[in-house]
Amino acid sequence: MALSTVNKLISLFQDSFEKLNVEVPESSDEKLAFLVHYAMTGQNRNFHTPDHVFKICEDMKPIQVLAGLFHDIVYYQIDQGFPAALKDNLLDFVDTDENGITIKKKFKDENAKMVLDVFGFSNSQKLSTFQGMNEFLSAITAVKELEKTLHFKHLLAIACCIEGTIPFRDTDSEGKSCFDRLKERLSDISKRNKLDLSDEEENEILRMSVEMGNKDVENFAYEDIAKFLDCTWELLPETNPILWADRIYSIKNYRKALMKMQIFMEKLDPVTIFHQFAGTPDDETFGRMNKQAEKNINIAREYLGIKLLSTGIIEALALSTGGDSPISMFLGDVREFNLGNVERAEDHLPQTPLNKDVKHNYVVLALLETGRSRETIFDMRNSPFSSFLYKSLGKDKCLEYLGMAKQMFNGEMGSDDFLQKIDKDTVSVFAKACSEIAITRRRELKAFF
Repeated sequence: MALSTVNKLISLFQDSFEKLNVEVPESSDEKLAFLVHYAMTGQNRNFHTPDHVFKICEDMKPIQVLAGLFHDIVYYQIDQGFPAALKDNLLDFVDTDENGITIKKKFKDENAKMVLDVFGFSNSQKLSTFQGMNEFLSAITAVKELEKTLHFKHLLAIACCIEGTIPFRDTDSEGKSCFDRLKERLSDISKRNKLDLSDEEENEILRMSVEMGNKDVENFAYEDIAKFLDCTWELLPETNPILWADRIYSIKNYRKALMKMQIFMEKLDPVTIFHQFAGTPDDETFGRMNKQAEKNINIAREYLGIKLLSTGIIEALALSTGGDSPISMFLGDVREFNLGNVERAEDHLPQTPLNKDVKHNYVVLALLETGRSRETIFDMRNSPFSSFLYKSLGKDKCLEYLGMAKQMFNGEMGSDDFLQKIDKDTVSVFAKACSEIAITRRRELKAFF
């Protein structure tokens, strides 16, 4: 029988402390587990949940497990603030206002200062969401919650492991990686605090840190691209809370969520995902991870682009026939989560053969036709409209039309102009299918077929 989530968390704390030869009352294990469970089951969490923690902690050393338990406990923008159980502690070290979060000008807490040094941050510094803010605040929480239980060396290693989970970092102007720079800061902390860490002890902490960082983003190296895209779709409602409102969010809301992820993938440099330090991971493994990540990102870019284009056509039809609307008004409710046999717009799409005169990526085509591997509450696994578009128009034409769609999204082109510039047969098929569902727009949609 499987343990409940909170009991799994308790077991991870108990096992880690036991392996570190630290005696901890069971009441303390409970308190720590309750804290993690409470913080990571907020209503806006969909990917960064206890299940993510369990994956991070698999096959890890006790220090890494303790770091993994805390590494995402703070996610300020997703939780829309600090969880109540963490707030008072964190506000001893940072100030918050409408402009964001700033580290206090000074504080006397030595362990918090150590975390500041591990991250290379300074007093009075304004924290940036994309440069380690949540990881820093999570490390502060971990150290303050564990300081009465663990030795300073353990706390230092845990802070380093959490710092290692800051994602998507490139080498600096001197060619140093983020872990090279962390090694320098770790050495300075060791000397200042007279820890007498040997070079090999420091390297072992860095190896644990790089393992943590790579494990946190391991989905980028999944050989099953459908599972990789599952993770992408799990992140969408965290960064776009409106998508939790099943069947209420609008076509434009959905398109904006897709566009945000598509832009992120376009800008993401695959070489910034995984890292290596002191032979960890080994060259063969590291090369394989990088190669797979590049492959997955390239497929995700094209897949998201086709999804964005098909959604853009539907958005244009909505704007040209009366304005934006709940997406379910044009497409119908998501069938997997409806008890009845609900009608969907794709039920009215014609069968279309693959246009062999144009280029296709058959991995992308399979994903569009058969779908990602898991369902979500806000979207179907497969993409019938996108599949129709891709099969009939091919890769190059879809890319050309995506550029036009982005002009429309940016206000540089009206919806009518966009619909006139793209393939008329495609617009006709989309309009006919949507007219079967959007009953109040049926007359206006007929103008497009």
